[in-house]
Amino acid sequence: MRRPARIGTFAAVVVALFATTAQAQQLDDSYAVEITRGPVTGPAQIVGMAGAVTSMAAGAGAQQFNPAAVANRYEYNPDTFFDWDFEIDGFFTQVVPFRIDLENNGLSTDDAGGDDIAEISTALALNFGRLGVGFTASAVSYSFLDEGRSYTAIQLAPTAGYNFFNGQLVVGGGVQFAIATLEENVDLLRLSGIGFTGGAIVRPEGLPIRAGASFSTGLIYGQREVLVDAAPDGVTLVRGLEVPWQVTLGLSGTIGPRWKNYNRSFGGVQGRAAVNRARRYVTLSGDLVFTGASDKATGFEAWATDTLQVAGEDVSVSVRLGADSEFWENRMRGRLGYYYEPSRFAETDGRHHVTAGMDLYLFEFIIPWRATWAVDLASRYTNILLSLGVWH
Repeated sequence: MRRPARIGTFAAVVVALFATTAQAQQLDDSYAVEITRGPVTGPAQIVGMAGAVTSMAAGAGAQQFNPAAVANRYEYNPDTFFDWDFEIDGFFTQVVPFRIDLENNGLSTDDAGGDDIAEISTALALNFGRLGVGFTASAVSYSFLDEGRSYTAIQLAPTAGYNFFNGQLVVGGGVQFAIATLEENVDLLRLSGIGFTGGAIVRPEGLPIRAGASFSTGLIYGQREVLVDAAPDGVTLVRGLEVPWQVTLGLSGTIGPRWKNYNRSFGGVQGRAAVNRARRYVTLSGDLVFTGASDKATGFEAWATDTLQVAGEDVSVSVRLGADSEFWENRMRGRLGYYYEPSRFAETDGRHHVTAGMDLYLFEFIIPWRATWAVDLASRYTNILLSLGVWH
């Protein structure tokens, strides 16, 4: 009769321990808010390739994936001294009739209604010979309809890059500034920080492969400004922002008539034949993305609803695979991709994303026009992109 008594005592101790742990796990001002982005967002061409562009990033919109993109010339303009590129993108959940779980936190599970997310981003790249300078900027607003609270964040990242060995090695780097505000009728808390980014692309002349790498330090300095005398009921004024470090490694290869890396002249004459070569190609690309752990952080949706959902306890790894092809010469390009989005929360599993996209030549009026679409599908997440731009 003594064995059941011991079992009962052990069970009581376990229950007591769980109860104590549950009481201890409450949101307080010792926690930070983690800001990461699991889904791939940005230009439609990049989303269509599942974001697997680290080794081939070029132009304004790709700077957020590899800062070397600001100096890496598109294949259609390797021989002009000056060139420029501009990108603007938007992400709005208000236009869809279902809830999107942007953080993959499992908190947003209803089929309809939900919180409003609006994000707009822009990027500019200017090329002067081998030098490239530019910036990316984004603003996101997350409104929590049930609680009457909103979260806004603004990020700005100026970048610069340079071509070495006639473009066989492209390097770039920049600074990231971030500021976030939590409000409920009035501004409650403002958080800010600064970090650094860097990247490189290797494109050996005459070979069909490229390699790339990029890194972000995350926020290495943060400032916290309380904007009210006392926190309203149900609001925790957290200690700051936690944006973890990130390292990405990429490799890509090309087959078809346009299969190799050509020399670049940046305004000279020796590389001009590059733009006259065949257009048909197939490029296969892959990336590995490592995201660091956060120091005692909660998700931003949990923070805004004043609950604790521990975020980023461990390093996470994402796999991205993409394919890009101009299968109909000077008329149509297609893209397919897959990526795994790891969860930053113990309560949820990672998500598998399938992506696709296409460029279609339309007509020439002053400039040659193209229409582009892309789609990204996953559990509790859908992103559909449509855009007009210049056909190259």
